[in-house]
Formats: sequence, structure tokens, C-alpha cells
Amino acid sequence: MLVALAVVPAALAGGAADPGVTASTVTIGGTAITCPAGSHGFNVITLTCNPMDDHNHGTHVSGTIGATGGNGVGVVGVNWTTQLMGIKFLDANGSGSLADAIKGIDFAIQA
Repeated sequence: MLVALAVVPAALAGGAADPGVTASTVTIGGTAITCPAGSHGFNVITLTCNPMDDHNHGTHVSGTIGATGGNGVGVVGVNWTTQLMGIKFLDANGSGSLADAIKGIDFAIQA
């Protein structure tokens, strides 16, 4: 529960999948945030492009959602072709605000 995962349609996924795009800049609360292509998410608490959660729960949940099947690994997700973006808006204690959740969603839409 420490990382919210936004399942983003390909049209909204932004430059990470486009080799011609090297960075994505979005504006959150009046602050311009530039994330390099491939950073895969956003940390609303620190305003950085590192969405890693504190207890690996987001990693587990994203695997449950999007693990590719038929590859001999033995884990299959609900949607094999989804695109996921990690958005961290809860702190290490699981506390956060609705305002931070909205900022995370805003980042996902703009990215």
C-alpha cells in the first residue's frame, strides 16, 4: 500500500516507451519536474522520479497485475500487456493525503 500504481493506457504512457524522447517534464503544484525516459514513475513526497516503495509492496502488486505469462518463469499477471507506472504518495508509515494522491494522478496524466 505504499505505492499506488496507475494503469496507464498507451496513449497516456508518455515518452518512456519512445526511444526519441529523453525526458518528460510535468508541472505538479506549480513546480516543474523533469524525469528521464525510463524512470517509470514519480515520488510525490520527495518530488523525484524514484517511485520505489519502502516495503516492496508495490513491486509485488505490480507483478500481480502485469507479469507476463508463457515465459517459463511461473508467475502470471492479470494483464500481460499492461503498462504500469509507480506513483508513491504514502510515506513509510502508510500515511498520506488526498492532495498527494491527486498530485500523483496528475503526474501520470501529464507524463
